[in-house]
Amino acid sequence: GILTLGETRPQTDEEAPAGWLPPRAALGPGLLVFFGLLGFGGYNAFAALYAREIGFDHPGLIFGLFGLVVVIVRTLGRRVPDRLGGRRTLAISFVCLGVGLATIGAWQAVPGLFAGTVVFAVGQALVYPSAILLAMEGTSTAERSAVVGSVGAFVDVALGVGAFVLGAIAEVTSYGEAFLVSAAIATSGLLALVFVSRSARMRPA
Repeated sequence: GILTLGETRPQTDEEAPAGWLPPRAALGPGLLVFFGLLGFGGYNAFAALYAREIGFDHPGLIFGLFGLVVVIVRTLGRRVPDRLGGRRTLAISFVCLGVGLATIGAWQAVPGLFAGTVVFAVGQALVYPSAILLAMEGTSTAERSAVVGSVGAFVDVALGVGAFVLGAIAEVTSYGEAFLVSAAIATSGLLALVFVSRSARMRPA
């Protein structure tokens, strides 16, 4: 089976840049991925505990709903980043992330958890594809795999840091306040998006 697959490496005379540092083109989009997925680290860590705290004894349904929304958005809306562009789609993503997490944290009831999860999942589904699309702008063919891999590394960093930091906040305050902090971080991704976009325009070709 595998032996019948054709070579996917694009034909190019360019040489991949040497060195172990991530490509410069990956840093801005990677930062945006960090802002976008930090809240999911906390959500994944204590959404089930929060659900039981507000009286919902079937937290698995929450994660099932989250996964279902992500699959639907990435299936039916897979062309959205291409049509709107990486920057516009990321802006929509950060708004959805902020609104969803704020809804979960402020409306501390089962309906709030479900409604917030749906909005949050929509934003989560669009963050990574949009960031990758943004990273591809101005990236040479030889550098693309390194850029994608470097942006993907920010996913693991965001999930780990988010679980640790937001878990610590929940420990000293409450789950609701931790979700509100997550919402503030996600919303601040809009400022990071402006900064990254300006830096990209100032970068020489």
